[in-house]
Amino acid sequence: MATAATECDVKDEDSSLRTVITENFVSCPICLVEYTAPTDLPCKHTFCKGCLSTLISDLKPGSKFPCPVCQREIEVPENGLEGFTHNFFVESLQDTVLKPTKKAKCSFCAFSSETETIATSKCITCHDYLCEKCSKLHCSTRFTKDHKVLTFQQIQSEEHQKEIQEQQVIFCSEHNDETLRYYCMKCQKPVCRDCKILSHDDHKVTTLSTASKGVSCQLQARLDGLGSEDETMQEAIEKVDQMIQGFQENKEYIQFEISQRADHLCQMVRQKEKTLLNDLDQTFSAQMKNLNISHDHFSSLSSTIKSAVNVVGNTLKRGVPVEILMLEHQLRNRLDELQHTTATTEIPKELKLTLKTNQDVDQDILSGAGLGEIHEEWRDSRLYEQDTSESTREGDEQASNSNSTSPAPPPQEKPKLKVKADCILEFDTGSTRPDGISLSPSGDYVTVHDEAGKLNVFSSDGTFKDIITSVSGTKLQYPEGICHFPDGRMIVSDSDNNTMFMLSTQWEVLQTVCVQDPRGVALNDTCTEVAVVREGVERAVSLYNMDRERLSLTPGHEINSYNGTPIFDEPYKVAYMKNGCIIACDIKSKKVHILTPAGEPLYQYTGPDNKLGRPHGVCVDAYDNIMVTDFDNHCIHLVSRDGKFIQYIATEADGLDKPWACTINQDGDLVVTEDDGKARLDKLGTEDETIEEAIEKVDRIIQCFQENKEYVQLEISQRADHLCQLVRQKEQILLHDLDQTFSAQMKNLNISHDYFSSLSSTIKSAVNVVGNTLKRGVPVEILMLEHQLRNRLEELQHTRAETEIPKELKLALNTNQDVDQDILRGAGIGQIHEEWRESRLYEQDTSESTCESDDQASNSASPVPQSEGECVLEFDTGCTRPVGISVSPSGDYVTVHDKAGKLNVFSSNGTLKTSITSVSGTKLQFPVGICHFPDGRVIVSDNGNNKLFMLSSQWEVLQTTCVQEPWGVALNDNYSEVAVAHMGTEGAIRLYDIDRERIALTADHEINSYNGTPIFDEPYKVAYMKNGCIIACDDKERKVHILTPAGEPLYQYAWPDYNLGPPYGVCVDAYDNILVTDNANHCIHCVSPDGKFIQYIATEADGLCDPWACTINQDGDLVVTEENGKVKVFCYLEK
Repeated sequence: MATAATECDVKDEDSSLRTVITENFVSCPICLVEYTAPTDLPCKHTFCKGCLSTLISDLKPGSKFPCPVCQREIEVPENGLEGFTHNFFVESLQDTVLKPTKKAKCSFCAFSSETETIATSKCITCHDYLCEKCSKLHCSTRFTKDHKVLTFQQIQSEEHQKEIQEQQVIFCSEHNDETLRYYCMKCQKPVCRDCKILSHDDHKVTTLSTASKGVSCQLQARLDGLGSEDETMQEAIEKVDQMIQGFQENKEYIQFEISQRADHLCQMVRQKEKTLLNDLDQTFSAQMKNLNISHDHFSSLSSTIKSAVNVVGNTLKRGVPVEILMLEHQLRNRLDELQHTTATTEIPKELKLTLKTNQDVDQDILSGAGLGEIHEEWRDSRLYEQDTSESTREGDEQASNSNSTSPAPPPQEKPKLKVKADCILEFDTGSTRPDGISLSPSGDYVTVHDEAGKLNVFSSDGTFKDIITSVSGTKLQYPEGICHFPDGRMIVSDSDNNTMFMLSTQWEVLQTVCVQDPRGVALNDTCTEVAVVREGVERAVSLYNMDRERLSLTPGHEINSYNGTPIFDEPYKVAYMKNGCIIACDIKSKKVHILTPAGEPLYQYTGPDNKLGRPHGVCVDAYDNIMVTDFDNHCIHLVSRDGKFIQYIATEADGLDKPWACTINQDGDLVVTEDDGKARLDKLGTEDETIEEAIEKVDRIIQCFQENKEYVQLEISQRADHLCQLVRQKEQILLHDLDQTFSAQMKNLNISHDYFSSLSSTIKSAVNVVGNTLKRGVPVEILMLEHQLRNRLEELQHTRAETEIPKELKLALNTNQDVDQDILRGAGIGQIHEEWRESRLYEQDTSESTCESDDQASNSASPVPQSEGECVLEFDTGCTRPVGISVSPSGDYVTVHDKAGKLNVFSSNGTLKTSITSVSGTKLQFPVGICHFPDGRVIVSDNGNNKLFMLSSQWEVLQTTCVQEPWGVALNDNYSEVAVAHMGTEGAIRLYDIDRERIALTADHEINSYNGTPIFDEPYKVAYMKNGCIIACDDKERKVHILTPAGEPLYQYAWPDYNLGPPYGVCVDAYDNILVTDNANHCIHCVSPDGKFIQYIATEADGLCDPWACTINQDGDLVVTEENGKVKVFCYLEK
């Protein structure tokens, strides 16, 4: 059995060897089949002689052609194709190892009789093929008597291998009758005796056996090394197999996690649905109880009144005078009691229930969001409801919260107004043109007198209290607008001072805001925004955001046109409605504009028959009634929220003369100033309600509330169904994305597996072929094939050196940690997170902390930085201190020179194109930061001008934003936000939102502290990562801060041993590598997204001196400026 097994193993080994040799050594690269007359070119590549004759178009001696394999130029020898060397080794392999697929022909028969006879034997001495007849006669001559003839079966057997090697000789290609006997050490090739005498006489030669031993040892050493490489390939295959298995398990786990997460979220939605429905039932029961009590009370009161009416009526009708007189006191008290009861009785407030949801919930649920909450809106009910037209409801819906998916609640019900208002107070301000008036929280009236340049203060009964002509030493020149905060602070606009003052209750200046030609001012209902009218050339309403913590105003946006058409001719006064809509009076066009909070026109009011006079004042009451003073027609218009005329409040017939400013006092009365200096209060009252109407009203409230409850119930259930449907939809999307990612990665892993398997098989075959050559080949064959075998081994080693194991992909499902809480008001399924990690055969052990930091690092795997960056371009800007640099979409470099006050523009090869010293007539004083939009627009910060310029690609100013002491600027990856660093007293990063439609910046929020602790000392430069995280360099404390998009600190980088010099520049490449210029230490740091030092990109040893600004160009190379004015471009990533 053992013998049989051994024979079987030998057969299998021989079969495998034949396959390897066929694939690697005996197949012609041209015809791809087994060689016929194998012929070597000087480059040691072998081809069929017939294939060469077809390939070479010119066989004249001296003509040249390229080798089909290596493209080396080959010269045709003197005797043409026959001059090329015959490859006896390949022929020997065909005879000894392989079973020839082509029948060899007898050489002697072909020579003597020109007939083709199938050869059965071969002379291993002269290499002639012989038929059965000629093989018997071959050794019968004097010249061939010592030759050895063997059949093909004998040649292929192991028994005669030693004899074959001893007898086999190879003849010289130049001297056909001479065998190769020596080895020229200088030329490194076997030579015959004639070659030695004629061409190699002065060269050192040795015997073939001696030379063969040295070459065999060298090849064997390489062969042993290649054998160890096969073990490495096996490890690589094993590693890829592990990755495939791990990735399959990872995919199955994520599938389970996605489905489990979807089930959990749907469960939370249904739980919230039950909670909301239960809350709805409780609220409904409580309100219905109150309404029923009110209904019973009014019914009882109605019965009491009816009985009293009957008793008093019958007494008056049937009683004698003495009875009436005796019952007078009792009847009078009863009637007074009933009148007092009806006077003090109010209809209960009407409760309107709506389900408030996020307008973006359908989109957000695909990444998160959930059910809303029941919103209770309490509204005063009155018997006399003013009818509102369909257009009014449409306008209300447009002005209402656009984020609500439920039907918008109707506007707050208004009391029925008196036909005419009663003037209940009138006093003289003592000065003409009181063109502004406001009410303090204490009930005092403050009037504004523009031409007199003063403010007068009066008590609630019109008694004069104080006069203000200056604030904190600044004389009021032409004040016009005023409004009060609930805490007593005021906003006063001064047109001649071009200033808006924020004043304390003691008339001290808290903040001064520069505003060109300000007129009327107004504060919105939530005290978060101030509107200022700008007359003159501006013709706009500017909005300022109110920072409640810092008690200061910051610029918001400006309203002046819509779709390119100007809105105003000469705006004068402004007011806010409850929903944030803006009312603006235009005294030139004699119109009142009603605008959305964003500034889009809703309605225009021009008075009955378009005869509105100059509207010098406007205010809005608690029911969103708009009051407009008509200066020319001596009247006050009452206007609905959708711009419809309702009635006149007061007219010239009521003694009103040239009304100017107006406001609403704490009692809800209208306060109006007149041109002659008088102020008057007009009472806006309501008519009494009857008990019968009250009962009817309560019945309607009960009916509407029942319908309201049923509608909200339906809406809650529909909303829950919709959210669950979205969750399931997202589940299917995530599972589909997971399958696609899995398929793509598995395809890559399988390709790598097949590649490593093929490479391993190739290495094994090469080891077998070279091993058999060294084992079976005679010295001359080994020496002749030395170059070919050595090249083959080197090629395999080079292939292995370039082979890397593919990166391992780890999938995780990122979700919101607070989703269980958030789903009660919103949240949803997360997204698949791809974490690419480098995977090697010999992995360094990493601690748990390292793994954690890797998890926090960037999602995408970045190319490995080179050990040193290569400087591929250098040019001189011609000016020192290039403190900023940016790359335009066309590839131009723009450098910023602060002290020189200019920008220099260079082409991508460093050629100067232009210099910019001013923009739209404004001279640059101390520019520092710059960044480009994809469309060519530019943001430039000018510290000397305290401005942020948005410029066109032609360097024209598109927008100017006032910013105190701005330094570095950066644009986030989706071009929706600009970050500006503030040094000096600010010590902050200010963020501005980008309005893409208006191509403008609006102030968002500021980053300067966290939990009450300042973050920065002197922030200088800033950059963004792909995920929106902010990188800020602190010049003073010499740190690099990595912050969340909301400004919360994540990491700090201060270099090993905290020796980081002033970080004058920072940028982030496409792989979230952070590049920091170290001015003091003359180097560039490469930092990971989690603040870990990776390596230096360039140092002083590379010629780097005082690096300043930096950026990444379109080729992904690092561009750095030096303090001396030079710019250097470093290629730092392995590409």
